[in-house]
Amino acid sequence: MNALRKQCPAKTSSSLPTSVTRIWCWNICPSCGPGRCSASRWAATRPPASALQGGEVFWNSGIFVGKGSASVEAFRRYLPEHDQLFSGVMRALGTDAEQNVVNMAFSECRAISIDYGIMEKADNVYVRCGDFGWSDVGTWGSVYQHARKDRYANAAPAEGCYLYDTRSSIISLPEKKVAVISGLKEYIVVDTDDVLMICPRSEEQNIKKYIDEVKFHTGEKYV
Repeated sequence: MNALRKQCPAKTSSSLPTSVTRIWCWNICPSCGPGRCSASRWAATRPPASALQGGEVFWNSGIFVGKGSASVEAFRRYLPEHDQLFSGVMRALGTDAEQNVVNMAFSECRAISIDYGIMEKADNVYVRCGDFGWSDVGTWGSVYQHARKDRYANAAPAEGCYLYDTRSSIISLPEKKVAVISGLKEYIVVDTDDVLMICPRSEEQNIKKYIDEVKFHTGEKYV
């Protein structure tokens, strides 16, 4: 967080022309320093290999910095159907009906990412290059990469997990639960109150398929 603060100008709203300082997009380039960012357009899709090799694009961290009013205006202009749905939510905030209104709005709105819905269309987007490490930690592989490991390269809870002849694995357990694991190498073990998943780390890309199959047979109960 301190590294992020150092990259962010102290006076964002006054450092750029007021007509175009409404939304900031924060992109991460692992090897570039401040001031070397030169992206000409926003694209949520993967850029061509030539652009990657030539250093013309930067990694999108998904961190957005801007005024709340700018976000509201962007939804009004580029996602008017979402803006209309959530206008009703604003009127219900702080009332007994708030949760029901929020649930209804989310169930009715079309699923679309902010990248496709707004960022590719907006003309007031700025990109600032941040020179610090970044990971979305969106996979078990990335969790394992950043987790503290024991001398056998296992990422496991400090208490309640007894490992024997187990190497390079990641184990996640609920609090106050005890697990005894033996003979695993490079595995993912995730235990919750009602679900247990065990699969090789090399097959992590199949986890979504496993989840879809569970949903097909049991619905949303265990997902």
